[in-house]
Amino acid sequence: MTLPAPGRGGVAPADSAFVPGPRVQREGSGSGPLAGLRFAAKDLYDVAGEITRGGNADWAAEARPALSTAWAIRRLLDFGASLDGKTITDELACGLLGNTSGDGMPANPLSPARVPGGSSSGSASAVAAGLVDFAIGTDTGGSVRVPAAFCGLYGMRPTHGAIPLAGCLALAPAFDTCGWFAREPGLLARVGDVLLPPPLHDEALPPARLLHAADLFDLCAPQVARRLHQAARRLGSAPVAACVGAPSDHPDAFWPFQGRQMWSTFGDWYRARPRRMQPGNDARFAAAAAITAAEVQAADPIRRRIAAHLGRLLGTDGVLIIPTTHDFAPARDATLDELEAFRRNAHVNLAIAGLCGLPQVSLPLTDVDDSGRPVGIGLSLLSARGNDRRLLQLAGLLADRLA
Repeated sequence: MTLPAPGRGGVAPADSAFVPGPRVQREGSGSGPLAGLRFAAKDLYDVAGEITRGGNADWAAEARPALSTAWAIRRLLDFGASLDGKTITDELACGLLGNTSGDGMPANPLSPARVPGGSSSGSASAVAAGLVDFAIGTDTGGSVRVPAAFCGLYGMRPTHGAIPLAGCLALAPAFDTCGWFAREPGLLARVGDVLLPPPLHDEALPPARLLHAADLFDLCAPQVARRLHQAARRLGSAPVAACVGAPSDHPDAFWPFQGRQMWSTFGDWYRARPRRMQPGNDARFAAAAAITAAEVQAADPIRRRIAAHLGRLLGTDGVLIIPTTHDFAPARDATLDELEAFRRNAHVNLAIAGLCGLPQVSLPLTDVDDSGRPVGIGLSLLSARGNDRRLLQLAGLLADRLA
């Protein structure tokens, strides 16, 4: 089955990032470190008086206007930024590539013939197109990191639980995080200063110990692997093995936990009546419904082994460089089977942060494909829980060396 791509010639218009209809806009306080900046918010975040549609027509039809505004949006407004619209999400945050929203697939401004990545597809698209200065999304299994890589952006997934998700539609609460996008690392860090909890101390952070996951690099498509190894040489990082078992252990351990929570969140709603779902998501919901407690229990020792291995590698000052994804973004007209295969392979890298609750920032690298068109490659920095500010600081320090 080939998925339809919105827009003339299979390419979406630049303003396709926003939810159809009148823009949801709110003025900021006018003062503070983000004064004068405009941001967008994924359509999972509540805005008082507005319906949170979640990328699904049935959900939107049954939803009521929000009584209050999500914590993250209120925080950004209070610190000066203005909300300039709500952005398209893969339906109910169930998607990784940007192809499963009832509102259509947003543009990938860097690579118009390729998918933008999801489920925070619209937020990434809006930033990459220059429609807003920064945007917030959510990241459960890669939903900020993947579109950041595909669209040539900086994208941050914080330590799990570091930023309140009050007023945000949940998918899998044990993995959901509030993430954000920016076109340059300084702004990424400024947004982090507002959203993240204050540092425990004011002294400068000690130098980071840079490592790179040579085994994960070698699993990437050849052109991506070459580019990542080149970047690692520039950064002077030491090669290590990120996998303690088979690479497939990462997605195999992640899915039972995430799928079980997804079904706990949406199962009653899904079973209440037949639902209009995007291609592939019906199968994903059916798979989530079938996950047993025994499967979750069997995955737990794998998760613990992965977390223990990462803990030993990282300590308190280690930063592990990993691929954000293993290959360039798929084409917008890729088949559903091709997209599902990509999704499965991508979770070899993406599942690590979720399984361990770790912060990860994706830095943009660019290359050209066989036709000479630009493509995004994400190089990610991963560190111990609570090291969010170290990663944001390091992203700025390393940006010039990666250019």
